[in-house]
Amino acid sequence: MEVRLDGGIPFAREVRSVLVANVGRLPGGVNLLPLARPDDGHLDVVLIAPRWPHEWAAIVLSLLGKHPKGGKLDTFRARQVEVTTERF
Repeated sequence: MEVRLDGGIPFAREVRSVLVANVGRLPGGVNLLPLARPDDGHLDVVLIAPRWPHEWAAIVLSLLGKHPKGGKLDTFRARQVEVTTERF
């Protein structure tokens, strides 16, 4: 997929999931995007790209606060987000 933030140069990433949100707390109390606020004018983006079970485990443990940040999870903030994917 390609991501373009605030009209900048697009960058390519291979990901399993992308989330664009303006709130960060997921059901179950998981705080995926702690800086996300519904009224700050920004969208928060998380790209999730684990390939192996241990990388999925590291992400889950870090979100539960039981492990340092790990896995393949990148976050960004922008006012405008464009996501382009290949058609499958």
